[in-house]
Amino acid sequence: MMRRTIALVSLALVPILSLAAPAADPGRHEASNGPAAQGYGSPREAYEAYRRALDKDDWRTAFHCFTPAARDDQVFRTFDAATFRAEEPKVGAAMKKYGLGVETVMKEYTKQYRDKHGVDLEKLQAEIDRRRQERLKEYLNDHPEARTVQGDLEAVTVPAEVQPKLSMPPFDHELLREIVLRSVTDNAGFYTDVNRAIRPAKKNDTLRPTLGPLERVTITGDRATGWITVTNYHLAFEADGIERKEADPPWPQRMHFRRLGGRWFVGQQ
Repeated sequence: MMRRTIALVSLALVPILSLAAPAADPGRHEASNGPAAQGYGSPREAYEAYRRALDKDDWRTAFHCFTPAARDDQVFRTFDAATFRAEEPKVGAAMKKYGLGVETVMKEYTKQYRDKHGVDLEKLQAEIDRRRQERLKEYLNDHPEARTVQGDLEAVTVPAEVQPKLSMPPFDHELLREIVLRSVTDNAGFYTDVNRAIRPAKKNDTLRPTLGPLERVTITGDRATGWITVTNYHLAFEADGIERKEADPPWPQRMHFRRLGGRWFVGQQ
């Protein structure tokens, strides 16, 4: 239930895509950013540095190609992607190394949700479960035909109208994001280690999308945009069962860039 709840924030594992996040303090986390965080002379240089870093599985350099706000977003997106695979030893270990084990985060989320909204999620879930069992028992007493057995499995069909009216409140995505970002002291390290655990090395990742060059760059003050093409791949099978790699039709992706301190970074999309 915890994994499923966090996963509602789901993000694609291709780090370049859909970088949507609220603005962050430009000076945040800059102390440990290293030389690669100093930015680039143009939007094209920033993008090419990012593309080269991905090609070399250099996640730390790729991370530093982003603006500080986009780095925060990438940390949260990486955490969210990892929750789908947190039971895998390497992924789980990488998350726990940075204090972001799923159970730890959800425990803190439950506590802060109660402080912020005045709702105890654990007690509410327990009450919903209790009412559901009561309704189910009452319904089956009146409608024994609703219980069917197929082999060793027992199935019960219960109309929605007899389900408890009580339900869980909306998930607070922003609260979870705040908890994750406050918990990580080494953003670049977290991004690097978790991506290494989640994604195979490029030489073994035959279906990794490819990113085309940056084109049609437009600069307006300290902001810039440009376009790239993204090509995804899939496996197709011949009639004799032999599989082959096939490319999907390329699709356009608009890129945004920001100039901070006179240097260019990949920005939020």
